[in-house]
Amino acid sequence: MAEVDAQRTWHHGGAVVTIVAMGRSVRVELGGEIDLSNAQHLDASVAGAVQPDIDELVVDLTTTSYLDSAGLSLLVRLAERLRAARIAMITVAPANSAARRVITLTGLGSILGLQS
Repeated sequence: MAEVDAQRTWHHGGAVVTIVAMGRSVRVELGGEIDLSNAQHLDASVAGAVQPDIDELVVDLTTTSYLDSAGLSLLVRLAERLRAARIAMITVAPANSAARRVITLTGLGSILGLQS
């Protein structure tokens, strides 16, 4: 198992974002409700995790209970930034989760690097 270099957690309304740096990989855990009321704050928190010296960024939606269009927009903007920086994006969302259903229904799985 990789050693954790740094970990930070922020609370924004009904959402929690935890960023865990492990070598050249960063894991962004988004939990709770990701919606219009907090997407802008979450975007700012997540943007700080995108550093030029990383190879991949994993977005973990395991504890995300709600994801609306503002949350999807946040993820698409993140994917665009990562693609421009040549950093791989992997999105993890459990089968039958609300987040996976929304991503699948909108056809954004390949853009967000959704893993099965």
